[in-house]
Amino acid sequence: MGTDKPNRVDLVISTTSLIRVLLFAASKDGSLSDELRQASSDLLLQSEVPYAPLRAAWMASDPSTRPEFFWAPVSSSPALIPERRVKN
Repeated sequence: MGTDKPNRVDLVISTTSLIRVLLFAASKDGSLSDELRQASSDLLLQSEVPYAPLRAAWMASDPSTRPEFFWAPVSSSPALIPERRVKN
């Protein structure tokens, strides 16, 4: 059994305005490789982007110039809410 799976599906993320800002900045960033700039440019207009090239652009970009991402759970499920301990 080989590790190359032609039908393999990787993580795909919906493209938000913040992700577009990152991709646009990466596509113009002269300190990134031509390959990363082109990949970022190609992904700009897509409604969904694969995680791997998005992460590559994020990791290669200068932390002082890239947008900040904040994560918050979308669900109100108790399983996602941290347990609060009350002192007696």
